[in-house]
Amino acid sequence: EGGEESCSSIVLSAPSWDDRWGEWHRTVFPLLEASVLAAGLGRTLGIVCFHPQYETPSDAWLARHRFGHMHSPSKLRRYLREHDAALAARSSESDLRWAGSYQRRSPHALINVLWARQLEAAERRRKSSSLYTRNIRAAL
Repeated sequence: EGGEESCSSIVLSAPSWDDRWGEWHRTVFPLLEASVLAAGLGRTLGIVCFHPQYETPSDAWLARHRFGHMHSPSKLRRYLREHDAALAARSSESDLRWAGSYQRRSPHALINVLWARQLEAAERRRKSSSLYTRNIRAAL
């Protein structure tokens, strides 16, 4: 009740899923994605997935289930090329998959639910490509 004016973000913690990354990413998160879409809220709500064992899904999986997951290594490499060509050249695909996955790790299985407008506002304040480049540089 109250909408965007009374709530900025909800973080759902699910520690019973901490040791079940496979089920979390193949079952729980797609069900949440499907529910948001079925309710017609895909342009209203944003969801982001975090997990202690987070691993960036394959490109093929991400093509079907993009909601809330880290970008693929190929997209992260494009970001690096834009801001740090030397780092892009020396980073393997497995390096980028690890660094991207690391950015979605958390102490417990979490789902962050945000208003889509918040995500859009954050994107206007910062440029994703430079943010991910900075984070990958720090991780590697």
